[in-house]
Amino acid sequence: MRYLPINALLDSDRRLATVRAGGCGAVRPLLRVFLWVSLGVFTTACDKAVEAPPEKPRLVSAIKLEATGALIEADFPGRAEAAKELDLSFRVTGLLAELPAKVGDSVKAGQTLAQLDRRDFQVAIDVILGRLAKAQADVEVAQSDYDRGVSIQKENPGAISQAVIDQRVGALKQAQANVVSVKASLEDAKNALADTTLKAPFDAVVVERLFENYEEVQAKKPVYRLVDASKVKMTFQLPEQHISRLPDVASYICRFDAFPDVDLPPAQVYEVGTEALRTTRTYPVTLIMDQPKGVAILPGMSGKVHIRLKTGALETANGMTVPVTAVFADASNQKFVWVVDAQSRRVSRKSVQVGHVVRQGVLVEGLTPGMWIVTAGVHTLQDNQEVRLPQTDGGAS
Repeated sequence: MRYLPINALLDSDRRLATVRAGGCGAVRPLLRVFLWVSLGVFTTACDKAVEAPPEKPRLVSAIKLEATGALIEADFPGRAEAAKELDLSFRVTGLLAELPAKVGDSVKAGQTLAQLDRRDFQVAIDVILGRLAKAQADVEVAQSDYDRGVSIQKENPGAISQAVIDQRVGALKQAQANVVSVKASLEDAKNALADTTLKAPFDAVVVERLFENYEEVQAKKPVYRLVDASKVKMTFQLPEQHISRLPDVASYICRFDAFPDVDLPPAQVYEVGTEALRTTRTYPVTLIMDQPKGVAILPGMSGKVHIRLKTGALETANGMTVPVTAVFADASNQKFVWVVDAQSRRVSRKSVQVGHVVRQGVLVEGLTPGMWIVTAGVHTLQDNQEVRLPQTDGGAS
């Protein structure tokens, strides 16, 4: 769209006024109003030109530094667990005749804990023994019939047909199979009789008794709950920033609140959880140790785990360990990291001295605990650029 100069518009107004002088004098004021309104609208439109929106702060991957030596020595709360726990039950149904073990008793492997009434089971064995004797007698008769038939056939082939011989062979095999079946039933009956005795499978402590003597017990119904008395487990939660340092731990010393002055034997790692808890971002670590002499560590007891790193691992405490991706270099090969100001949320370059590579990353000097540093995309940032920190403790989005 083309616009006339303002002077040309005014000259046109004057000429129009001269031509129409006398009868059309009202045209000139109207034209001036139109010109000034048009000029005002054009100026306002220019004033309201669309401005570009400010750039949104970039979300960066960042971590808050902690002292590398934070895990040189540390205590973590934990709770005791049974190294081995078992619900002990009969494999057969019967009437309890003996129930000598009580809650709190320490029992040895192979010790009798309960006994069912054996009479019905013994009667079942006697009945099967009678069947076995008859089955074996049937085999002897069938064998004799077969042998006699074969002998007659040899002496006088026409005296007995081959069909009769085949029938006697079948009768002998059936009698022999019956003996095998009865023997299997006898074995089952003997096993059932043996199963009327409930024995401890390992050294344990009785922590629960679920029946009283002379009660009827169904098969596979728990009678006792046992826990292993020789070993103790303890589980504690290790923060995710320390999980990679487990190979550097020299010792795990457990202390239980119930026995604060008892020296427990050193514990060993039994298992480490492979997934962090969503709420606490910690990994469950389970230790196992021998049961101390003179006391009994029971499941559920609370305590603490004291951790100390190996001597070689202490050398890395002289600097800060950061991810390799956090360090970048300029044209002169000077090493830097991006430090995020927690208040202004702006980044600035921080010169660092890079040491040797360790298991957790690279060791650097020039940083202090509490700093936020960028760990990814460091080559795309600029000094004083505003960023957003991840939503974690110590930093807001």
